[in-house]
Formats: sequence, structure tokens, C-alpha cells
Amino acid sequence: MKKGPSILFYLLLSAAAAAQLPKVAVLDTVLTSNVDKSVSMGVSERISEELVASGKYVVLDRTTVGQSLKEIEFQMSGLVSDGELQKAGDQLSRRLGASFVVIAQVSLVSGTYFISVKMIDVATGEIVAQASDQEVGKASVTLQIAQRAARKLASARKAPTAVQGSTGEPAAEVRGASVPSGTQSAQPASAGADTWKRDQGNMVYGRSSMNCGGSSLKLTQGFTPAMSRLAAIDLLIQADAESTLSSTTLSVRSGSPIGPVVGVVTLSPPLALETDASGVITLRFEFDPPVALAVGSRYVIEWAMPQKGFSAWRFSGTNAYPGGVSYNCSGIPTPANDFCFTTWALR
Repeated sequence: MKKGPSILFYLLLSAAAAAQLPKVAVLDTVLTSNVDKSVSMGVSERISEELVASGKYVVLDRTTVGQSLKEIEFQMSGLVSDGELQKAGDQLSRRLGASFVVIAQVSLVSGTYFISVKMIDVATGEIVAQASDQEVGKASVTLQIAQRAARKLASARKAPTAVQGSTGEPAAEVRGASVPSGTQSAQPASAGADTWKRDQGNMVYGRSSMNCGGSSLKLTQGFTPAMSRLAAIDLLIQADAESTLSSTTLSVRSGSPIGPVVGVVTLSPPLALETDASGVITLRFEFDPPVALAVGSRYVIEWAMPQKGFSAWRFSGTNAYPGGVSYNCSGIPTPANDFCFTTWALR
């Protein structure tokens, strides 16, 4: 009588498959100063649970990860740069075999909790996936937000067939960056095989920002694309202490602030990708489908000031971006000041 495969065979097969999955270290959650410290552990645990449930990763024990970071005197207090995360990841790779580190940031603006989660390849420093979500409520809602954001993070990358440290692709790319339900698109055009690549931008800023007094006037920033398929634009916005979330619109015009509109996105409520301790918010406007641009031609980003909500657009105070100039609320060029933005293109 011919016998089928034994249970032991299947157990060994499952173990072999698990051994091929990349190892992920989920770090302690970073909180802005106005978020209750008790939120951190729950958010990190919920993210770990979702990554395990995805079946795509082996999640390292957080106690073991914490001990390894303690031994190298790595501190998670305050905001952590991608460079610092890569250094920590390099040590976790050597000690525990980690291929990726995952970190979440929780911020609170006018009663709305925002959680941003990113996964970094420890070999290259590349952000291989990033997702965010938000909800109005008390501190307890952060668990639900973390769960949704972690699911998006896990779905943003295809299940790997083997452990691969470096992908060999350039840094500063985002695969399948997700947006929360209720925004312009629940699943971005870049999901799947396409890859976002940072194209143009100015992220240099001091304490300077500009608004138009809640009059629905518009601020604009010129840019010159090096890639032809515009997928998204991020703006650095200073939130007013008493602001509330409201609809906001971004347009892209060809040539000048009065040129033809080639793309427009309205978000209601806005998607806050990240918020730092000083209240500077990264707003993401995603184009679905992507906007076709002529490489080397001049375009302008036009942000219509909302009646309420995010009140001012951060700028550098110096001519930090050579590919275009900014324009004030009256449409007058201000060559010495560049607004803070990043454009993302599909490769």
C-alpha cells in the first residue's frame, strides 16, 4: 500500500519555507511629545502581529531586539533619522540576521492620531515600503490605526521567495506606498510591480512658513522634472495649534502659475504622511493615474490655502532648489525662497 507524505514531511517543509523568509526587527514606536508614552508598546506589538499574520516575514522577538540595541547603546528616544536606523539595522543584521527594520511614528494634531510606518532595507538604507493611517479619537484608537497601517505595509511588498539583503536598486524609492481609506485613493497606482522614485525636491527648512490668511489664495513652487510620470507630491506644512482637518487641493500647472492645469488632487481629509515634534506635517497628494510630464520643462505646484486646517507652507528662506522659483499669495516670484516639497515619479 502506497503511503502519502508524512506529517513530519510537511512540518519540515514548512520549517524550510520559513527559513527562506526575511527577518524583520520591529523597533520601538517613536512618539511626538504630546502623545501618551503608553501608546508605544501597543503600537509596536500590533505591527508585529500583522507582519507575522502576512506570512511574508519572520519577526524577531522584540525583547531580543531591544537587548541587542541596548548593547550597542542605541537610543530610540526622540525622532530617529533614516541614517541612524540603518546603523541600528546593520548591527541587528550582524547579530540576529535581520534583513529589514520597521519603525512607526505616532503624532497627534487637533484630536487626530496619525501613524506612519516604514520598512528599511538594512543593507542599502532604502525605504522599501511605507504606509500611514489616521483617525480621530482617544489614545486607544492607535491600536486600530496601527493595524491598518501595518496591513498596508505588508501588502506593499510582494512575498519574497528567499532572503535577499540588497535589491540592487537605487535608494530613496518607495514601493506601493499606501493611503488610508477616505482619501483620494485607497490603493495607489504604484502598487505592484511599479516603483516610486524621488525626482525633485527641497526639504531644507528653518522656522519660516507662509500662508495667505485663510483666504483660499494660492502659493506656488516651480520645479523641473527629470522623470516623465508624476505619481505623487509631498508638501511640508506647518499645522496651526487650533487647526482641524479639512479638504485641501493641489494642482500642477505647465509653465507658470497661470499655465494650463495638467493634474489636480483634492484630499478630504488630508493624508498626513508624517508629523515631527514641531508640528511640521508631510502631506501627500497622489495622482491616479500618474500625470505625464515633459522632462526638462518647467512646471509649478499650486497649493490652494484651505479655509481652515493646515495653515502654512514651509520654505527654506534660501534659494535651496535651482530648478524653479516660488510665488507668493499675489503670484509674485520670490526667487530667494523655495517651498519645501518632494515629487515622486513612477520608474
